[in-house]
Amino acid sequence: FGTCAAGLHYLNDSGRTLSCLLPAAASSVKANVRWITVSPAQGGAGQTVTMTVAANPGGSRAGYIVIRLAQGGSRIIKITQR
Repeated sequence: FGTCAAGLHYLNDSGRTLSCLLPAAASSVKANVRWITVSPAQGGAGQTVTMTVAANPGGSRAGYIVIRLAQGGSRIIKITQR
């Protein structure tokens, strides 16, 4: 895994855990959908963020992880399941 970069996109068909490193201190790390859980909810630079993605029971779907940086700005990670 690498840095949680802006525009990062994971294709995740089977449901699994993904990880990336926070690029800077984050005031919040949240998913916009219930089928993705994120841990921790905030953290320091270089800390690992774990995203657990539930298996997809049906059609195509997408969700986003929004990392709000403590200094301002954000990173958005897209997760797509087909």
